[in-house]
Amino acid sequence: GGDDRGEGEEDDGDGGDDEKVRRFDDLMLFEWARERLVFSSAPGDGGEPADPDGDDGDDTTHDIDDRGDESDAAIDDMIRRATASVRSGSRIKPGTFVRASMTPAAGERSPFLLDEQEFHKCVVLILQDDESVTVGVILNLPSSQEADFFFGDVTTMSTSAGPTIPQRYGGRYGVKNRSSDPFVWLHNSDELRNARVGSPVDKDDVDRDPERVWMCSREDASAAVSAGLATPRDFVVVNGFSVWEKTPVGISATSDGEIVVVEEEELGDDDDDDDTEGGDDDDDDDDEEDGGIGDAAASLETAGGMRGEVWNGRFEVVPAAAVPAMWSMLTTQDVLTEDTLDTNVQRSNEAWEAEI
Repeated sequence: GGDDRGEGEEDDGDGGDDEKVRRFDDLMLFEWARERLVFSSAPGDGGEPADPDGDDGDDTTHDIDDRGDESDAAIDDMIRRATASVRSGSRIKPGTFVRASMTPAAGERSPFLLDEQEFHKCVVLILQDDESVTVGVILNLPSSQEADFFFGDVTTMSTSAGPTIPQRYGGRYGVKNRSSDPFVWLHNSDELRNARVGSPVDKDDVDRDPERVWMCSREDASAAVSAGLATPRDFVVVNGFSVWEKTPVGISATSDGEIVVVEEEELGDDDDDDDTEGGDDDDDDDDEEDGGIGDAAASLETAGGMRGEVWNGRFEVVPAAAVPAMWSMLTTQDVLTEDTLDTNVQRSNEAWEAEI
C-alpha cells in the first residue's frame, strides 16, 4: 500500500509502472546527465548490456531524452515561438527586449544551465547591434551593491534620497577604467521622457515609438531626483554588459530556391590563377554551376548575434505590450541580501514571465 516511486520519479496519474515519468529536481544535474550519460535503448548493441535474465525483448534502459509526442509538440511550439519572435523583431536593434526562451523545450532542457548560466531565465535589453556584435545588458539580476547618486560635489548612497536601488549584473564584460561605476542608467518614465532626461536607447526610433526605454547618465538621474521629477525607484542601474558575436556569411539562392550559406573564408577565389585576364568569365560560369556562390559574396551578411540566438530558440523577443508589466516588476527588486534573496528571485522570474 506504500508509495514505491523512487527518487526522481513521478506517477503520471494512471497508476501504471510503465507510465512513470522520471524527472530531475535539479535541472543543472539533468543537463549534465543528458550531456554525459548516453544510454542505448536496445540491449546488447554497445550501450547497456542485455537483460541478465535472458529476455532480450524487454528494454532494460531508460532514454532520459525520449519524450515521444511531447518532444514533437515542444519542437513545434519552439518553431512557432521562434517564428513569432523573428516576425516581431526580424532585425534585433537597440531598445529591443529579449528573454531566455520560454518554450517547453527550453524549460525542460535549458541551454544555459551548464554554460552561460547568467542567461537562465534572463531579461535582456539590446543596446547595440551592428555587423560585428550585438551588445545588451541583463536586467533581472540585482547585486549586493547599491547604486550611487551624485548630488553636487558629494557622492551619496541612494538611501539619502529615498529607497535603495541595486546595481544589476549586466554581463561579464565591463568598460575599461569604469569598473566601479555602473555602465548604464535606464528609465521608462513618461515624466522623465517629457523632461528630456537622457535619450532613447534606439535613437532612430524616437518619433515612431517615443515610449521606449531611455538611457541617461548618473548626473542626469541625480538631477531628476533632486528636482523632484523622479525617485530612485524610477531607474534601473546596470553594471557590465553582454556580447554576442557575429560571423560574416554570404547568402545566396540556387535555381530551385534552396538557400546557400557560405562562410566568409569560402567567399574568396579558390584559385589565384583565375585572377588572370579573362578569368572573370570562367568564375561567373563556375558560380552559376555552384548554385550562386558568387552571388553570395555580393550579398555578404552576418549570422549570429542576438538574431541568431532567437532563430536557434535560445532567446525570444518580448512583446511590446508585455514590457510595462516586466519593467514594473524589475523596479520592485531590492539590493541583494540574505533577507531579500527569495523575493528577488521571485520577482526576477515574474519579470521573465511577464505577459501581455
